[in-house]
Amino acid sequence: MKKFNTLKFVQYLVVIGIILNGSCFFYDLNKQHIKEKSRLQEKHKEEIEELKEEREAYVQELIQKEEVLDKYQNKLNDVSIECANLENTIKDLASVGKKPQNYRESEKVDRGSFERLYDDLEYVGEWLGTYYAPTKEECGNNKGLTASGKPVIAGHTIAIDKHYWKLGTMFYLEGYGICEGIDTGGAIKGRNRLDYCVFSSEISHSGSFKVKVWLIKNK
Repeated sequence: MKKFNTLKFVQYLVVIGIILNGSCFFYDLNKQHIKEKSRLQEKHKEEIEELKEEREAYVQELIQKEEVLDKYQNKLNDVSIECANLENTIKDLASVGKKPQNYRESEKVDRGSFERLYDDLEYVGEWLGTYYAPTKEECGNNKGLTASGKPVIAGHTIAIDKHYWKLGTMFYLEGYGICEGIDTGGAIKGRNRLDYCVFSSEISHSGSFKVKVWLIKNK
């Protein structure tokens, strides 16, 4: 009978222990890998959800901007209609003789287009406006000439304070279109004050109004 070898038995146990420890180590490592993979997958899902929410918010923002643009376009259309109505009113008044004899009727008054002029416009605030007719009673003369020496054009000429604006400056008035600041007036004082020339004294006595004004920079 062979003699039991204690040393070999101990060595055998050590090898088995190493194998078992290695197996446990790799098991734990694999377990950590699976856990980390699950964590990354969950994080990825969260990032995807965040991106979806951001995309939805961006889409909603685009929709809102489109609605604002539609309202803006509708407002521009309303302004164009108001300009056309104003021009028709002036023509109607002229057709029944309600106009001063010394006015100048241009062949075509350029009302302009806010959309076309947009890049050349600089908003200069909401102004207080009044109306005046180019009569001797309102202008002090019946020559039909403005302070700049140019002929007055009803529906196009405005009086401004020349201490703030150079005569000949072009403006765009909301609802009125392109106007030229070539006249002055004793009551027209201040940067945000204007007098709008019309055909008839009946219109010129219709009171004051507020109007948004843009400077036409390249005119």
